[in-house]
Amino acid sequence: MPQQSARLLDEGRPGSSMANLSRRFRWCCLALTPLGAVSCGSDSPLSTLEAFPVEGQVLFHGQPAPLARITFHPVGGSPELQKLRPAGEADQQGRFRLTTVGIGSGAPEGTYRVTVIWRGPDPGTDLQTVNPNVLSYEPNRLNKKYAEPATTTLAATITSGANRLAPFTVD
Repeated sequence: MPQQSARLLDEGRPGSSMANLSRRFRWCCLALTPLGAVSCGSDSPLSTLEAFPVEGQVLFHGQPAPLARITFHPVGGSPELQKLRPAGEADQQGRFRLTTVGIGSGAPEGTYRVTVIWRGPDPGTDLQTVNPNVLSYEPNRLNKKYAEPATTTLAATITSGANRLAPFTVD
């Protein structure tokens, strides 16, 4: 038994077979890491698309729709564009800025159908007093046609450069 304990302790020492195996494994991992990063990047929509700043406003019967959730759904375009869903959330004045996951601020050029879901408080409510966790369970306050890309009547075209959209008026 003492010989077995000594052998186990010896396997962790430099020059032992266990130490060599561990060293080889680390070198293998380090050598393959860049290869994995390059191969993963080729399928990424980020590699070919550029986002341009987009801001707009959502109005409900002429009043701001605070905390409304706005999502842009591409109409046509490249397969890379079809994978993306630029989105934003309205502030106290109903204003929003889009962000595209993986690309950053803004949205790529293209034509979009725009959906809006509003579970937010009444216009004029101080957002500091609102618990956003409770709002996520509230029903959508808007006509259901605005919630689906197939039925929404809202659309936008994003061009290169800064995009300031006309307000989206919903009921």
